[in-house]
Amino acid sequence: MVENPLKVVFDNLPDDYEELVDMPYKPGNDAFGSRKIPFTKTVYIDHSDYRDEPTKGYFRLAPEQSVGLMRVPFNLKVKSVERDAEGKPILIHAEYLNDPSTHKKPKAYIQWIPESAKYNSPVNISEVRIYNQLFNSENPSAHPDGFLADINKNSEEVVKGAMIEPAILEVKAKSPLNMPFTDEQFNIKEEAGNETVRFQALRVGYFCLDSDSTDNSLVLNRIVTLKEDSEKD
Repeated sequence: MVENPLKVVFDNLPDDYEELVDMPYKPGNDAFGSRKIPFTKTVYIDHSDYRDEPTKGYFRLAPEQSVGLMRVPFNLKVKSVERDAEGKPILIHAEYLNDPSTHKKPKAYIQWIPESAKYNSPVNISEVRIYNQLFNSENPSAHPDGFLADINKNSEEVVKGAMIEPAILEVKAKSPLNMPFTDEQFNIKEEAGNETVRFQALRVGYFCLDSDSTDNSLVLNRIVTLKEDSEKD
């Protein structure tokens, strides 16, 4: 999943280029299986994974800094950038560095979503609801104006324009997993429903479908954040 998509076009690949990439549902655990994702001429990355001027410790995409795409054999390199009227990047023209003799392992890999009419990709998300800390303090009842005055105004953030790969439809169809546990007290059978469709969006967090979600309008709730490494950028 990418919350803030930035379009990338590989100028050195033909329009009909397709390379199937095997992507595990849970990295490091083959029991969950994998799915095939087409790497194509056009993909989407997250805006946060590109910078015009990289800072010290930043290893993702920049004009003079190539990067790897998750599970894609070779790196990508920026050739030029198209911008809107305010100077914000809206399209990256890139080169796919698919010469094995010059390939070097990148310092970072980023997630991506392919553009492919054949595979109905990407799947657009109507809303991603990000839930943060509800109150500003640890003891909201101590607020002189009452606990309601201590509510964090940014406790819910709504992100529009995000996209996800079509595998979300397979995850939805297979949910709930109801996987057996050794300790029987944890073997709770869940009935099928939006809230039982849960998954990890790589490098983003854990999500479930909201009760407002429909087949034609996906609404996701972030239910668990990922632990961030303050030393990494």
